[in-house]
Amino acid sequence: MVPRPLIILPFLVAFVLTTYQYYKIDPMRRLLNVRAGLMIGAILCAFGYPIYTFLYPDDRRMSWVFFGLAVAWLVTSYYLLRRVPPTSTD
Repeated sequence: MVPRPLIILPFLVAFVLTTYQYYKIDPMRRLLNVRAGLMIGAILCAFGYPIYTFLYPDDRRMSWVFFGLAVAWLVTSYYLLRRVPPTSTD
């Protein structure tokens, strides 16, 4: 079983990374951006995992599933951070 902070922390770091990207990009079409979906999903998963473990305390497999999802979320947000377009200095 993976410890709970080891699952929640990557989701929160991914949320912070995507929030930074969200405000750095052009304000047009912000809600249709993939970063908005990543932000919402990261917060939902960060709060949803403790709720899930409260409801189903004997399900140990889902800790590995959520851990894999958290790592994938963090890698995706870092990859998108590297792809943020530069700000215009007009």
